Amino acid sequence: SKFWLAIVMSGLTLFLSVGLFVGGAHEFEEVWGETQKVYVIENPNASSKTLPMAILKPFGYSSSRTVLQICCFWIWLALGCLLHFRKWRITQQLNELYPIDNENDDGDNDQEANDAEKAVEDTARDSKLEVG
Repeated sequence: SKFWLAIVMSGLTLFLSVGLFVGGAHEFEEVWGETQKVYVIENPNASSKTLPMAILKPFGYSSSRTVLQICCFWIWLALGCLLHFRKWRITQQLNELYPIDNENDDGDNDQEANDAEKAVEDTARDSKLEVG
């Protein structure tokens, strides 16, 4: 259903945003001086610089975390969730103010789109008759 697709895609986009923000903050941190490391994963297979874990790097994976990275992760995630909830609440309020009548909705309400589709089909049929 479209509802669950929207939930999954918004979550995926949020985590991509969080990961890219944390990665960018870490790049600035490397230039200006790093904060204290909280943990380091020593396993070479879990390195964020080699496959397969490098695939997860845009989503925020790192084999070592600093204090700045952890703070940026949670702050950006909270901000993203807060803004998403705010947009959802505003949408609910607008739906209450301006209800949409879906009882007679058969999915083909756009008459112009239907007319354009018929015109394309007619043109295609006519061109086949002339060529043949």
